[in-house]
Amino acid sequence: MIAPMRFRPRVISSTFVFSIFAALALQPAHAKTVEKTDTSDSDTSEPEAADKKSADSASPAVPAPPAESTGSGQIVERLPPSAFPAWRQRGITGGSLWLDGSFHGMPWPYYPKTGIGLSGSVWADNSYQRINREERFPKTDYWVHQSRAVLRVTPTYSSGDFFVQGQVEKVGNYNQNVQRQDAPDTDDLWIRFGRWNVWDVQIGRYEAFALHHFGMGLDLNTVERQGALDENSRQPVDFNYATTMFYRPNGTGNIALHLHFFEGDKGLPAIRLELLGQYGYDSFDRIGARPALIVDFGFLKIKVGTEHRWTRPRDTQVQTVLPMTDPVTGLPIGDITYIHTRKEKFYDRCLVAGTVQLVVFPWLEAGVQGAYCLSDHTTQMGGLDDDQDYTQLTMGGFANVSPLPDLVIGGGVDLADWKNQHHNDLGQFGHQTNLAAFGAIQYLIHHQLYLKLVAAYDKGKKEDLEGGTTQVTNTMMSARVRLMYLF
Repeated sequence: MIAPMRFRPRVISSTFVFSIFAALALQPAHAKTVEKTDTSDSDTSEPEAADKKSADSASPAVPAPPAESTGSGQIVERLPPSAFPAWRQRGITGGSLWLDGSFHGMPWPYYPKTGIGLSGSVWADNSYQRINREERFPKTDYWVHQSRAVLRVTPTYSSGDFFVQGQVEKVGNYNQNVQRQDAPDTDDLWIRFGRWNVWDVQIGRYEAFALHHFGMGLDLNTVERQGALDENSRQPVDFNYATTMFYRPNGTGNIALHLHFFEGDKGLPAIRLELLGQYGYDSFDRIGARPALIVDFGFLKIKVGTEHRWTRPRDTQVQTVLPMTDPVTGLPIGDITYIHTRKEKFYDRCLVAGTVQLVVFPWLEAGVQGAYCLSDHTTQMGGLDDDQDYTQLTMGGFANVSPLPDLVIGGGVDLADWKNQHHNDLGQFGHQTNLAAFGAIQYLIHHQLYLKLVAAYDKGKKEDLEGGTTQVTNTMMSARVRLMYLF
C-alpha cells in the first residue's frame, strides 16, 4: 500500500473547485434526480440515486435520436435526470439494482448535447464491528467512521448521433482502506467516442460491466465487506465474480469496445457487449481480456462473461553478486556475478461468471450469481507454487422489497470457497471459506437524502497445511448507518 500523502491545495485547484460548486448553486434545484451509486473504493462505482417519477418523465421510453448540437444554451449544468438512463427498467425505485453504478451496461452519462455536466455524491458511515476468534487469539471491538465525497465533471461534444465524451471524478476519502488515505484521489478518468446507443470506444480508468450484484450491503471498504479479520487484521478470502479486472485499475488502464443492439426496440431485449482489454504496470506488468454480455429485458437481466489476466515482473533479468574468499586464508579475493532470468508469472482467470436478476413487481427485485475462478503461479525459478495455485467457487444472491414508497428492505448472502494445491499425505488441501450475510433497511428522505442501516454477519475459516494442519475460524457481527446525498 502506498503511504498516505499530504494534500497541498493550490490556488488554481481551489479556484476550479469553487467555480464548479458555484455553477451547481446557480442551477435550478431538481426536486427528484438520479445519481450513480458508490460501490467501490477506487471501488468504487460511485452511487447513483433515483426518483422514478422524475427519471421516467425526463427519460423517454426509448432513447430519442440526439439533435444536432447548436453550441448554444447552458455550457455548464447539473446533469439532468435524463442523463441517467432508464429506458430499460433498472430496478425498483430506490432499490440497489436501481442504484447500481453499472447501469446494466446502458451508456452513462447519456448526454446528447455539447456541454459540461456536473454531478456527484457525499456519504458518511458510522459503524460498529465485533470479531470473535479462537481462544488463543484476542476478541476485538471496533468503532469506525468513514466518509467519502465525489465531484464528477463530464464534458461532452455531440453532433447528431456522434459524440466525444470525457469524465473525471475527484474524490475525497476519509478513513478508508484505499490508496492515499484521507486525501483527494481520482475514480473515473476516461475518454470515449462513438455513436449514441450503437457503439463506442472507451479508454482510461473506469469499472467494467458488472457480472454480479451484492444488494444493499457489502459495499466496498465497509466493515461488513472486510469481514472477520484475523489476529493480523487480514481479511478472509474475498468474493471473486470476475472482479480481478472489474474494479477501476490502479496503475493499469482499460480499453473497451461497447456494442449495443436493440437498445431502443421495445419488442426485443437490449443486448450490450463489452470487449475489454487491460494493460499496464502497477507492481507487475499486466495484460488481460474481459468480454462480457448483458441481455436486458427490463424485468429480466442476464449477465455473463469471462476474465483472463497474465502477470509478469517488469525486470526479468536478475543480477546476483556473491563475494569470493580464499579457501585457505578466508580472505575476500573478489566477487562473482550471476545473471539469470526471472521466470515468475501469474495466470488469473474466471472461466465463467454471471448473474440472473429479476424485477418481478414494481416493489420486488432479486438475483442470484456465481463464478468459477482459477490462478496459476510460476515461481522465479520456473517451478509451480502449490500455495498460490488455487481454484475458487463463489456464489450468492440478494432480494429487495419496497412495501411503502421511499422504503426499501433487503438482504443477501455470499459464499466463497477457495482451495490451493498444497496438500498433505491425507489428501487435504489448503482451504479457505468466507460466508457473509446481511440485512438492510433504507429510507429516502425528501427524494434526495438516503438513510440506510445494515446489520451483517461474517464467518471466515482458514485451514493452513504449512508445518502441519491448523484450522482457524473467526466470526464477525457488525452494524452500519449510512447517510448519503446524491446530486
